[in-house]
Amino acid sequence: ASALFLLFLATRRDRPGTRWLILPPLAILFGGLADGMLAATGGLEFTHEPMAFGLPLWMPMLWAAFAGAIPFMLKSLRHRLPYVAVLGAVGGPAAYFGAMRLGALEAIAPWAWPVVALEWAVFPVFALWWAFPADKEGSPAPAA
Repeated sequence: ASALFLLFLATRRDRPGTRWLILPPLAILFGGLADGMLAATGGLEFTHEPMAFGLPLWMPMLWAAFAGAIPFMLKSLRHRLPYVAVLGAVGGPAAYFGAMRLGALEAIAPWAWPVVALEWAVFPVFALWWAFPADKEGSPAPAA
């Protein structure tokens, strides 16, 4: 499903240039390593059998799908990156809480919540910075 979603985004005319294409693989690495370390240290306990980076396969694929969607969903906030960081710091843990309520996550250690907030505060800001690099005048422009 993530691959089909990313293929759909890649064919859109309003795609933010070719730099956008590197975001899903970077997200798999970033999210896989960050959440994989949390899982390895007992911060995240998944109900499914770990397959990639110590995580169930769907977790890195969700990171890839979100990374592909961030430049589309948050394009209007690319000039307000502090707001994006706050949105990520609140929305990321909320998504993990939802996953826990749905049974995809068994438990999240209390000390892991701020780590999840930090990773989700950082990654959307990076994704927008990468997808819309600053032009000569200093304002973000679509990547070539």
